[in-house]
Amino acid sequence: IQLLKARCLTGLNQIEESIALFETVITANQNTAISAEASYYLAELYFITLQDYEKAIEYYNNVKKEYNRSEFVEDSVSRSSVASQILQYNNPDYTIPVEDLVNQQFKLAEFYIEVLDNPDSALAVYNNIILQEHLLKDRLDSLRYVLANFSEPDYPVYIEDIQPDSLTIFIDSLDTVADTVKTLSREDITNQISRLENSIIQYKNDFIPMAHFIKIWLYVNSYQDTTSAYQEFTVLKSESPQSRYTFASDRLLQGEQAELITYTQKKNREEYENAISWLERDPIIALSKLDSIITQSQHEYFNKALYTAGYISYFLLADTTRARDYLDNLLANRPEQEMVQAVNKFYNDGDFIALSRVELLSDEKTVPEIPDTTKDQKPEEKVLPVPETKEELAEPEKELLLEADEPVEILKREKMIIPDFFKRDFEVIDIELAVDKEGKLNALSIINPAAADSTLLRRILQNNIQKWQFKPAQKDGEPVDAKLLLPLDLSNE
Repeated sequence: IQLLKARCLTGLNQIEESIALFETVITANQNTAISAEASYYLAELYFITLQDYEKAIEYYNNVKKEYNRSEFVEDSVSRSSVASQILQYNNPDYTIPVEDLVNQQFKLAEFYIEVLDNPDSALAVYNNIILQEHLLKDRLDSLRYVLANFSEPDYPVYIEDIQPDSLTIFIDSLDTVADTVKTLSREDITNQISRLENSIIQYKNDFIPMAHFIKIWLYVNSYQDTTSAYQEFTVLKSESPQSRYTFASDRLLQGEQAELITYTQKKNREEYENAISWLERDPIIALSKLDSIITQSQHEYFNKALYTAGYISYFLLADTTRARDYLDNLLANRPEQEMVQAVNKFYNDGDFIALSRVELLSDEKTVPEIPDTTKDQKPEEKVLPVPETKEELAEPEKELLLEADEPVEILKREKMIIPDFFKRDFEVIDIELAVDKEGKLNALSIINPAAADSTLLRRILQNNIQKWQFKPAQKDGEPVDAKLLLPLDLSNE
């Protein structure tokens, strides 16, 4: 009853009486759920009504101390974090880098939105972030003035004990020396200017566009105010036309899912995807489109285009000379480690694996075109028990045989080179291999319905598996033609 009365006094704005009663309840019911609840509502009073954030943090932290199983513990932790962020926002630590200071402010705005459901306060924080650019520029001008008037031997410069990336600057007169100032060298000032210039670039390219974007998001989702959203977008597009936040805002306003890429990145991605879309229909056209990307060394998909062009040339066109040009160029461009590992499959101890590796593909007399038996197959009299789980598919002993006493045996199995988009789309597939009595691959079919229509995937698998060595199946002690159902985990290739 006393706890309820204290809450009512808060509602009646009888603050002193309410605080006194809350404290009485806490003292009289120590280490109980009641004292924990009283601590929570007293913290709320300090937080919301009095805006005494230090006291609020004290009582929020007291909730768990009084009763760690209280239903108010989780909310107390969240709101204590909010109060801490507000304290940092109101009393910023100017000795920390600009990036850290601004990230604190972004975090506070998120608390206002997600924890306190207070978008108005969040908007105020974002507006403050945008306006801080002027403080940075004023600071930079001040430092440049100091440097321009710097004369180390005769006129030492005294500056407040500030850090190079702070948002404020205080310059004392050249003839005043206070206890709190220190002498900076020309090198110190020059380094501060350099770091501050980099901070301003980051501020302009990232922090301000991000603040505009989140404001647009708030206008659309919290206020349903499309007029203000479009006004904000006009400013953003005028100041940062190529920013990823501008593109994301554009999509948001069109009712589409926001995507944090720039217009240029979107264009680059579409160019690469268009080239890939031609692989099934015409690899020559795909290669031509990739060549167009490769002429642009700054293209975001430059390395991917080189790798894909090398792959097409090597496996689909059997042109190892051209493939090597692409892949050598790629390695010279120092791609990420994952791509280096993929490219290294084409090399043996630093030497490119040339035509000897693909002679089976280029010599039509040696290897006839393998027919696509995936389509128009007549039903077999003998039904294969197809594995159902990925674990079953991954087990070699699950390989299955048709019409033989002893199965086809794989004597040598080389790791295959499979494009990433096939690994992503199909991951695990079943293939059927027709191996003749001489141990040669005569036909290959893809069993999975989703992948069965992919002529390109079948051809890539065919080109890889041609290099394997098989021991033919046996029937009555004699080698015979046979079929082998083989599960493939493309993600491991």
